Amino acid sequence: MESQMDNFTAGELAARRFKMLLDDVLVQEGISQTKASERLGMNLASMQKYMSPRCLNNNFPAYQIAAFHREVSKLLLRHIASEAGEILVPVPDCTPDLEEALSAAATAMKEASEAISEFMESVKDGRVTHAELKRINKEVSEGLSALACLKFIAEQMHAIGKIKEKSCNSK
Repeated sequence: MESQMDNFTAGELAARRFKMLLDDVLVQEGISQTKASERLGMNLASMQKYMSPRCLNNNFPAYQIAAFHREVSKLLLRHIASEAGEILVPVPDCTPDLEEALSAAATAMKEASEAISEFMESVKDGRVTHAELKRINKEVSEGLSALACLKFIAEQMHAIGKIKEKSCNSK
């Protein structure tokens, strides 16, 4: 017997899954479609069409994903990144000066060490409980953010010329 889902194209199935994801995110965050549409500056009827699994040719606009992330919930973009096999790391709030750079390096070392320590402690018995996984996720997220800060500071310092470029001949 042919299922009803067999009648949809791959694109239509992807659209339906995305609409269900939007709905799941709003439910998890306890945000109504009305409130989400207000935060995004769109009318409620459009939001309802974007989220309706029956309206397959009215899909949530890609240009609204960043606004959804900022104004409604961070879960949607994190899920998209995860589906693509990526991890989303926020741009850090740090300044590109030498004092901040040195402090950021020390923080990154501390946070990365804490993540590794939590991981090692949690896996030593060959399994990871839900509570251990939550602690690992927290520590790894903090470590990634601290490491991202190093990258961001280095890029900013380079962009504004605070890092001297050495020639191949200098020692």
